[in-house]
Amino acid sequence: MKKKLLFEPATEAQIQFIRSLAAGRTHRLYQETHRLSGFNSVNFLSKQEAGHIIDNLKGNTWLRPLPPRTAERIPGDTFSLPHYGHMVGIRKLAAELGWDTDHLKNFIERQFKTSFRKLNREQGQGVFLGLKNILTYPHEKPLSNGLKRQMT
Repeated sequence: MKKKLLFEPATEAQIQFIRSLAAGRTHRLYQETHRLSGFNSVNFLSKQEAGHIIDNLKGNTWLRPLPPRTAERIPGDTFSLPHYGHMVGIRKLAAELGWDTDHLKNFIERQFKTSFRKLNREQGQGVFLGLKNILTYPHEKPLSNGLKRQMT
């Protein structure tokens, strides 16, 4: 049985450290966060991606972050951690929809009453499926008389 990779969101300490290291170098920080997550925000990074950015801002140049971990490699209760594929899928689908960080943040807060970093496994799957449905929703909706109207 293939073990599922889990998404560990960046910790508050990592985010604060990244912001302090990036003082005066925000352009480089935004380039790196966009390359890793598709967004210009550190709030959408995994723990491994945040560690990678910290290393790069300190001067170490690694090509990519460490891979995500499975439940067996993460200490403590991992039952509520979302699947890595869902969280990466959320970022990719939001980018395909042309959403910026505020749009995605507002969607998650409105629909699930939480933030991206605090999504649990069930909520992560729900956001992923919701975005997938939005992306594949037909642009034309049939009327009861058989005609079609353009959705705006």
